[in-house]
Amino acid sequence: MLDRGAKFNCKSALQILLERRPDLAEIDLSGDNTDITVPYIDLVLEILEAPDWESGLGYRVLRGGTQQNPNNDFDGALDRGDVPNGLAEDLASWGVVLSETRNVTSGVSVTNSGGGSNPSWLIRDSRSGLRIRLIGIQWGVYHMRVSHQCVAGMVRGYEPWPRTLSPVVVAVGEARFPWKLPFDIGRDEANTWLEHIGTTRVDVQGAFLGPNRWTDVDVACESLDISRAERDVYTKAPGATNPAHRDWGFSNATIGSEVIFDPIAGATGTLDVAQGKIRWQGDGPVRWDPPQWHALLR
Repeated sequence: MLDRGAKFNCKSALQILLERRPDLAEIDLSGDNTDITVPYIDLVLEILEAPDWESGLGYRVLRGGTQQNPNNDFDGALDRGDVPNGLAEDLASWGVVLSETRNVTSGVSVTNSGGGSNPSWLIRDSRSGLRIRLIGIQWGVYHMRVSHQCVAGMVRGYEPWPRTLSPVVVAVGEARFPWKLPFDIGRDEANTWLEHIGTTRVDVQGAFLGPNRWTDVDVACESLDISRAERDVYTKAPGATNPAHRDWGFSNATIGSEVIFDPIAGATGTLDVAQGKIRWQGDGPVRWDPPQWHALLR
């Protein structure tokens, strides 16, 4: 019904809906998905952290053969309801680990923007609730889309996306503003595990370095709780990849002749000629600053 109605900007209501919530198309219409209650916060986190499956070249896994000499040999095994070990291993490299309680079926063909039809397969894992759609768009590789489903008997509780798939992990690991970032979740998890076994990253580094530990920059930074990404912010000059204005929260080097923005306060300022002052508007009370600031912040 949503696909047959009136179109807006040459798009149907269904296309607009799935652009906003592509995960809806991957939900199985099953009794478990209908009857099992999931905390609302789990659904929100799952959607906010979901990978953009169509970004760049997409997320791809081996379709057969080897990484050096790929082919389409896995198609036949999937048609027979088997998940080849080589495919399972490549999925695991993305953090998508399958259990022994998995099955595979042929899915509907996926039509691309040019009208071409591509085969797809659905792998369902009843232990984790993962549902993986593999789309045979290119020779030697599948395009992958992963979604979470409710399955009776599965492990309950929110499961974050693997670090290799999560756009949030990548974004906070590379961000230079606000100044509490970047944040390396992998380093933080490793340090937590080391703490559980009664040691620290500094101790481990020192055990390998011996007397050189006292002059090693990595050990010094770790002692000060400075990650490698933070060290780059402190020691590397701004350049084309990380221009100076981004360190201050500005998306562009200039933002117009009239309007200025304070990213720390989250306020927008305009120069009030009659008052001879900058008028700031945002959360909290309206404030005024000297007009000289307008030229400095512009």
